[in-house]
Amino acid sequence: MYSLQHQNAVITGASSGIGRAIAIDLAKAGVQKLHLLGRNEERLKTLVAELQVHNTSCHYNLVNLEDVETIETFCNDFTSNNTTLDILIHSAGVVHLSSLEQSDIQNLDHQYAINLRAPFLITQKLLPLVKASKGDIVFINSGAGLEAGPTWSQYAATKHGLKALADSLRSEVKKDGIRVISIYPGRTATAMQEDVYAMENRNDYDSTTLVQPEDIAKQLVTSLSMSKAAVVSDVRVRT
Repeated sequence: MYSLQHQNAVITGASSGIGRAIAIDLAKAGVQKLHLLGRNEERLKTLVAELQVHNTSCHYNLVNLEDVETIETFCNDFTSNNTTLDILIHSAGVVHLSSLEQSDIQNLDHQYAINLRAPFLITQKLLPLVKASKGDIVFINSGAGLEAGPTWSQYAATKHGLKALADSLRSEVKKDGIRVISIYPGRTATAMQEDVYAMENRNDYDSTTLVQPEDIAKQLVTSLSMSKAAVVSDVRVRT
């Protein structure tokens, strides 16, 4: 097994859901420094306090992933204060459901900015640091990144794009010793999934029947802990 101790990680979407679960499991696995990106300061503060028991150094940053300038500021500051990055995890995401005929182009732009453009830009800016550590880049995708049903066209288009980004990047950086991992969760018990049920006019949301954020986190830590010669390139987790 490959040890994650003494490593540092950046996680987007860390204030809730899958991102939060990943942060907790990485701290338990001995990651030394966690840089948590999110939009909700109170939830990020709570998570940082919770992780202190694991002797992990935690820092949080409020980053609007829809704003290019804010992303670039974070990446420039991070690069100025760090020479390497062992683990870069893209977990942030947003979803809007609508038929193509009735869709709002602004919703498409919003999903594109957060689900695809932000991971592209952050990876581009921080890639030299990942190369320096021969680290790992993780994209939390979605089952919708593999297939698209009715009303999912906008969201699925951004997630299909994220798959293409990961697949191309994997080929580009293999020579640098970097592993690129895509995880495709099915319906997962998160606040975002509750919103999806509401968009679908469903009143049968039951978190116990869904994939748990902790399931995704455990799978990710397992994948990261494999020997560096082994790459779990694509993982699908579904009910």
